[in-house]
Amino acid sequence: MRTRCERTLTAIVLIVVAALGVVQAGEVTGDKVSLTIGSGITRAHPVYAVVEAFDEELRERSNNTMEIVIAMAGALGSDREIIESVINGGVEMMFMADISVGTVVPKVGYVNLPYLFKTREEAEEIYLYGWMGQKFREALLENNLVVVGDMMESDFRWMSNSVRPIQKPEDLRNLKMRVVESPMYVKFFEGIGTQPVGMSVSEVAAALQQRVIDGQDNGPVQTYYYGFYEFQPYMTRTNHAYAAIMFYVNKDVLESMSESQRALFLELATKYSRIGYEDVKRDIDRFCEEMDAKGMKILETTPELSEFMQAAAKKVWADQAVTRFYDQDVMKRILSEMAQ
Repeated sequence: MRTRCERTLTAIVLIVVAALGVVQAGEVTGDKVSLTIGSGITRAHPVYAVVEAFDEELRERSNNTMEIVIAMAGALGSDREIIESVINGGVEMMFMADISVGTVVPKVGYVNLPYLFKTREEAEEIYLYGWMGQKFREALLENNLVVVGDMMESDFRWMSNSVRPIQKPEDLRNLKMRVVESPMYVKFFEGIGTQPVGMSVSEVAAALQQRVIDGQDNGPVQTYYYGFYEFQPYMTRTNHAYAAIMFYVNKDVLESMSESQRALFLELATKYSRIGYEDVKRDIDRFCEEMDAKGMKILETTPELSEFMQAAAKKVWADQAVTRFYDQDVMKRILSEMAQ
């Protein structure tokens, strides 16, 4: 059985240097490297402070030859705009959920198939530290993106809305639900009887207030830090999809660093992604408690609702019109090993 660290490292050459050891202070040389990081997360997100600490240690240990310029909270535009900018080299780095990346690089969309993982432990073993994560990293590398550090959880996705508690299939009927702008997600939400509305997460709060939509399906951390709970009194723990979030850097930017700068950067990316993951997991329960205290009723799912939604999910898995955009070797393995 491989250790967690060994499972995390992939065969990608650019990432192997992270295993070479700790870079000592005074050993880092090279031209000035400034890495602007884009993201939609706000200061309320537990990882925002982690990025600040990442920058502080990077500056200190690189003798001020390296820095992270924080331009998060949507300062660089929508998720799609940030992703495309990092791919093209206009922005050096991003902190982004896989479900957003999949809208730009459809090949990796399989990681967000509804009900792909039953538990956090299964998601960690297969995806975050397993074979699926390695395939994800390799596909992103083909698109000029390097996933640096460990992958972090971005919650199981739940359903919240302002109309009624969701406890049975008919409660879903005709709810206008914001979804990620993904054909797979639209298909799934149509299948469970809602009216899916694709939009960027940065537009959701205003759309909820204006009643353009009735609800959305982020997990508790995102629902809390974006303030969506202020406009929706009901949330159900459907756990209908799993999402990961991680640090990415433009491949050309990483290659342009000196060897010592690259080693330090990758070392710290691993360190702070692990800290970030623990912080996110810790805050899930805390945010639920705070949302409950502020009036959001958080409900458990029911066997009837779960069975109905899982049946709709399996139809999406089998829909070639949706999955033809995904890595077909990965889809074959998913269908043979995980479809039961």
